[in-house]
Formats: sequence, structure tokens, C-alpha cells
Amino acid sequence: MPKVAIICEGKTERLFVNKLIRAYLPDLDIRGIEIGKCQGKGCGGGVSYEKFRKDLHAAINDYDHITTFFDYYGLNYGWPEAEGNTPWERVEDLEAKTMEAVHKDFPDLPQGVFIPFFALHEFEALLFSDTAAMHRMLRQPLAKFEAVIQECGEPELINNHPDTAPSKRLKNICDNYRKTVKGMRVAREITVATMRQQCPHFNSWLVKLEALVD
Repeated sequence: MPKVAIICEGKTERLFVNKLIRAYLPDLDIRGIEIGKCQGKGCGGGVSYEKFRKDLHAAINDYDHITTFFDYYGLNYGWPEAEGNTPWERVEDLEAKTMEAVHKDFPDLPQGVFIPFFALHEFEALLFSDTAAMHRMLRQPLAKFEAVIQECGEPELINNHPDTAPSKRLKNICDNYRKTVKGMRVAREITVATMRQQCPHFNSWLVKLEALVD
């Protein structure tokens, strides 16, 4: 069974990986690790490319494959500059350039070991895959969640902006929203299967992971 490390932005992403993604992909030995923890350190200081690079170096010998679960929104200094006309083009460009940077830094790393993934635009966008589930779990008017989707079109198009990013919109609807607790409860209710149906870039990552099965 292939061993796969998923270096995560924070605690919620790690829990999402270890509790939901792992169960959804049972033919992979998946472990979610908060950024910084591959080196045995704390995870403070943000998601910089340098911190990720050190994590990758620390994990290479212990896993068959290494991937990431970082938010595209609010990336810290050091990542390649993404280009493109649409969010999907920009995030795919960022992933391609990150792949190039990794193979430049680790020239002996075999192709296929590293699989970059950045969530559009952040973890909370996945929760908008099922507005009815959000309504049930967060006990807020369904119309408020549906209004976000009607405005943006689909979860991965929810704005990449300090005032209108998915997490900010969610906090505006539910002021007692706590990502690690309530975010995970909503995610369980929605299921990974529904998320991938509504989020094409997230789905493309799962397709790559599914292809790793022996």
C-alpha cells in the first residue's frame, strides 16, 4: 500500500485529511501532517515555500508520495507567481511552477513522488458544496448560503479577497463558526464524494491520488 504524506496548512486541514480523505481512499496509507511538523517543529509562521521545502526534505525518505493541502488564498512569501485568466488556470499554473521549483531544489527526486495541490480558494470553499448541509449543521438560513453560490457560481469561484473569501463569508453568516470544530462537522455531513462533484480542482487532486494505488 503506497504511503502518502499530505503536508497541510493547519489543524483543520490535517483533521480533514486524516479523518475524511483517509477513509475515502482506503487503498492508500495516508497521513496528514501540519506544515512544520515533518521537521519535528511547531507549525507557526505561516505557509512559506521555505518551510514547505524543509518539510519535503524531511519527509522524502519516509513516504512513497508527498502532496500538499494548502489554501491558494493568502499564501505567504516565497511561492511562484501564478498566472492565468481564470482561478483554475492560475492555481494550475502555481502547481506547475511549484513542481518545477521542487525538482530544481531536489534534482534527484523521481517524477511522480511530489504532487502539488492548492485548494481554491481555501478549505471553507469545500463546505459550500452542499448549502443544505451547512444550513442543517450551522443552523443559519439556507438562503444566506445559497446566495453565495448564486453570486459566485460554484464553490471554487468564491472570491479570493480579504472581505469575500469563503471563510470570511462563512463568518459573516455564522459568527460563532469555528473552523476546527464546526468546519469538520459540516465536512463530515457533506462527504468527500459530494465535495468532489461540486469542486473540479479538488476532484482533480483526488483523481491523482487514486491513480497511486498499486
